[in-house]
Amino acid sequence: MTAPAGNGPFAVVIYNHGSEPTPAPCGPPALAAFYREHGYAFFAFQRHGHAPSPGEYIVDLQKGKTRKDVIQLHELYNLDVVATVDWVKHQKWADPQRIVMTGISYGGIQTLLTAEKGLGIRAFLPFAPAAMSWNPVLAERLKTAVKAAKAPVFLVQAENDYSIEPSRVLGAELTAPSAAKVYPAFGTTHQDGHSFGARAKGIAVWSGDVLMFLQRVGVTDREIACRSRFPRKRLRDFGLPTSGGGPLGRGGSRCVFERVVINAVHEAQRKPMFGVVWLGRTQLRKKTVTRFGGSDQAPPRITL
Repeated sequence: MTAPAGNGPFAVVIYNHGSEPTPAPCGPPALAAFYREHGYAFFAFQRHGHAPSPGEYIVDLQKGKTRKDVIQLHELYNLDVVATVDWVKHQKWADPQRIVMTGISYGGIQTLLTAEKGLGIRAFLPFAPAAMSWNPVLAERLKTAVKAAKAPVFLVQAENDYSIEPSRVLGAELTAPSAAKVYPAFGTTHQDGHSFGARAKGIAVWSGDVLMFLQRVGVTDREIACRSRFPRKRLRDFGLPTSGGGPLGRGGSRCVFERVVINAVHEAQRKPMFGVVWLGRTQLRKKTVTRFGGSDQAPPRITL
């Protein structure tokens, strides 16, 4: 969680990573910093099978599967996302009435599948959803999802993504205040365009539109002064660690990993996913802390 300054609870952006086997544990640094600077807590987690969360890796499971089977895998992994939303809502630092979800690539698919369920989330920001895996079967599934979305959706791509069919096809199903927008080419390659949503120079292009969209749907928080460091007293209030490394904001920040059991649904086994608490402005120092908690019936609470 990238904590902005202030007393909280905060509006929260939940981030869905892509298909990479080992996602950045704190999410894309530039993206986390952007939301923090605008008063949002940014929460990153890893679905099962994406290190360090144990389980079967979705890309391996897709080999030899039909397109319909692959969609069922996305639905299965969406259970991790649903459980994460429930967990975040029970945290002291989170305002459960002001949650936004975003994701890139496979994470964009997960964001749209979650939009169909709603879960009390106020807005959805899918970037390049299925741009590398677009096909008619997946297109129909995602069309169903956006038609049934329970909150506004703003779909974003760069013109030189692997495919802009997601924006063209899904955008046609969106009605105001939802929208899809294709921005000019970013960088020189398809991969550059695909990573448009997480790169600092890309964020500088789309940030104004996203902030305006979030303001229109009523989740922008204007009251947080983002330039001051996060108070240590409030860390204790929110149940987050305050020891180690000296005062926050002095000589850099640190990324504190909290290992928690968020989802015990898949494969009928208890398997931990990894949520991340990111304190400060930049990821300069890391400290690993292992915590387990919770039960199958209720979202876990981190015990310190």
